[in-house]
Amino acid sequence: MLLCFGDSNCWGWDPAGGRHAAALRWPDRLARRLGQPLHNLGQPGRTLAFNDAARGLVSARDQWQAALTAQPAYLVLALGINDLAAGGSPDGIGQALDSYLEDWQAAGRPGQLQLLAPAPIPALQGPWRNLFGHHSAQAPALLPLWQAAARHWRLACLDPSAMLGSSQDGLHWTAEAHGAIAQALGDAFAGASVGPAEGAG
Repeated sequence: MLLCFGDSNCWGWDPAGGRHAAALRWPDRLARRLGQPLHNLGQPGRTLAFNDAARGLVSARDQWQAALTAQPAYLVLALGINDLAAGGSPDGIGQALDSYLEDWQAAGRPGQLQLLAPAPIPALQGPWRNLFGHHSAQAPALLPLWQAAARHWRLACLDPSAMLGSSQDGLHWTAEAHGAIAQALGDAFAGASVGPAEGAG
């Protein structure tokens, strides 16, 4: 089984409105590439740790811990950008990522895990600009934190920024971007080797 745990881009939010068809979403495309059944736990507004419930931004830590009990063969964690909108600092968001990886280790390190890093969001439009406000300028600071976590935990980490192009709202991904991301994740899974985390016993 492939388990994808993420936010609105994992869910398949279409920047033109509505939701991409299942066949176009990166989790579905990746599942086909891997020949695995899919459990897509993407949810709009989901964060790692920081909450602003009035604006629909809610931490998914409990759901993540529950999801790990499914013992997937493949796992993609694709969260973090919404924590900025909820007021989290980059350092705090990086610490939240580490807590999710600690949960993964405590669950027995199920499956091959990849991190899908948050992408910069320089040209937000409409309500998304209001949602993130000045916090959007901090988005580029997240990638180095994801890459550091990946090195520590001996994980693959995909930076999607070069694959995204432009979209109508500046936050959500086009069908073409979904395809490129699925291809890159599939290539990384094909070449992945999972080792112990630094300092792990």
